Amino acid sequence: GSLPVHSATTSAWVGSTASFTRQTLEGRVTFGSGPWQHVGFADDGFGSRWAIFSTAFGDGQLYARTNDGSNDTLTALPGVALGVPHDLRIVWGATAVDYYVDGAPVAHHPAALTGALYVYASNNGPAPLGLDSLRVAAYQPGGATYRSTVKDAGASGAWGSLIWSGQAPAGTGLALETRSSADGQSWSG
Repeated sequence: GSLPVHSATTSAWVGSTASFTRQTLEGRVTFGSGPWQHVGFADDGFGSRWAIFSTAFGDGQLYARTNDGSNDTLTALPGVALGVPHDLRIVWGATAVDYYVDGAPVAHHPAALTGALYVYASNNGPAPLGLDSLRVAAYQPGGATYRSTVKDAGASGAWGSLIWSGQAPAGTGLALETRSSADGQSWSG
């Protein structure tokens, strides 16, 4: 289910009890049209340092916001609709924070966020903010493999080509491999 974070009068928030340093936050989030809805990393009490997605002023726009304790960087994310779920990712590195919406890079903020931060979701008004999922993970550099389940085409036939549609970050690569079987027992190389 989805966790609604809202208050009819003042504000509401949820936060992690654990703190994190230079990690990746991913989640499926539905922002409402109200002001000051936030999801992301922030210091204890959300006081002076953060890397968040935010509705900021409530002007119908979603923003990427980073504050290193001295400078606040705010980037509008045009085309990201409010009121519908989006897959969000915040990648907190040593010298920058990168923001992604639905797998696409949307903002890069050079910032050295020092010290541990917590995961927060907050809402300072009655417009709905929904959290379907949030998770924090550390992704180590290097190769990885994803092996999907068997996909039954429902009929035999000659295959043409396999096409991937997406964006791979700079300095990375992607290789696709397939195997086929007529009976689900004997497989091609």
